[in-house]
Amino acid sequence: MDSGFVDASTYHDLNSLSRMREAALKNDKDALRAAANQFEATFMRQMLKSMRDANSAFKSEDSPFNSPSADFYQQMYDEELAAELSRKGSLGLADLLVTQLGGKDAKSDGNSAAPVAQAGGDLLSELRLRKNKSSGLHQPDPVTGIASHRKTRSMGTDDNLPDAPEDGFSSAQEFVATLFPHALKAAKKLGTTPAILIAQAALETGWGKSIIQNAAGSSNNLFNIKAGKSWDGDKVTVRTLEYFDGTAVNVTSPFRAYDSFADSFEDYVRFLQENGRYAQALKQAANPENYISHLQKAGYATDPRYANKVISILRRVQSLLE
Repeated sequence: MDSGFVDASTYHDLNSLSRMREAALKNDKDALRAAANQFEATFMRQMLKSMRDANSAFKSEDSPFNSPSADFYQQMYDEELAAELSRKGSLGLADLLVTQLGGKDAKSDGNSAAPVAQAGGDLLSELRLRKNKSSGLHQPDPVTGIASHRKTRSMGTDDNLPDAPEDGFSSAQEFVATLFPHALKAAKKLGTTPAILIAQAALETGWGKSIIQNAAGSSNNLFNIKAGKSWDGDKVTVRTLEYFDGTAVNVTSPFRAYDSFADSFEDYVRFLQENGRYAQALKQAANPENYISHLQKAGYATDPRYANKVISILRRVQSLLE
C-alpha cells in the first residue's frame, strides 16, 4: 500500500517531504517509518561519500576515471546504491529507529532475540549488535523438545583442531580457517556443505567477534542456541531483545555454553536431528540454499531476511575456501 511519502530513492521530492511532515504532526505511524528510511538512506550516502573521498588520494592523475564527468556519474551511482541498500534494510538502522521511537507500534523485521550490551537497550548498543548478529537465538521446540545432553567433548574429535584465539578473530579468513575442520565433520553428518554452516555461524556471531561471553570467557556458542529446560549442560545468562507482537522487550535468557567450537558444532547437529520441525530442512541439506531457507521456514529464526543474509555470506565463505 502506497503511503504517499517520499521514497529513499526520491528524496528530492519536496511535495512528498511536505506530506511526510504533515503526517508526522498528526502522529501518523507511517511517517515514522518513512522518516527512518530517509535517515538510513542519508546515513548510507554519507558513508559512501566518505569512502570515496578517502579513496581519492590513491587516484592516478592519468587515469581515465579521474575526471569531473566520472565523479559525477560515480556520485549518481552511489546515491542509487544508497537508496537501494536502505530500501532493503541492509544496515537495519531504520528498524532500530522505529523500534526506539515507536514503542509498541514499531514493527520488527530484525532480531528476534539478540544479546544487548545493557538493560534499557540504547540505540547505539543495539545498532552494534544488529550489525553483527542475526535473529536466530534459538531454543528447543516447545512441543517436541530436545533430549537432555550433558556438555562433553565431541567423540572422535581431533584435539589438535584449531579453536578460538584468545584475543578473538583478526579477519574473516582466520574465522573460516578455524571453523572449517569442525564444520566439515558436522556437514558430513547433516549431508550438507561446511561452507553453509560457517556462513550461518558468521551471521550469528559477526564473524566470531560477538560470541556470547561468560565469566570464564567465550561460551563458544556459534549458533546462539538457547538453554531450554531440557538442556543439562553449562549455561550463560545474558540480556536479550525479544519481540512480542512486534514490540521489542528486554528479557534475561539463558544460552548454552560449550568447552569448544567442536562441542558447539556437535550440539548444533543434535539440535537439528532431534527436533522434528527441522526434518524438511535436513531433507534439503544437499542444497545449501534450500537447507537454510527451510531452517528459516521451520522457525530457526524470525528475521524474514535470515536465509538471504546467510546465503549472501555463503558467497564470501566459498571464495575464501577456494
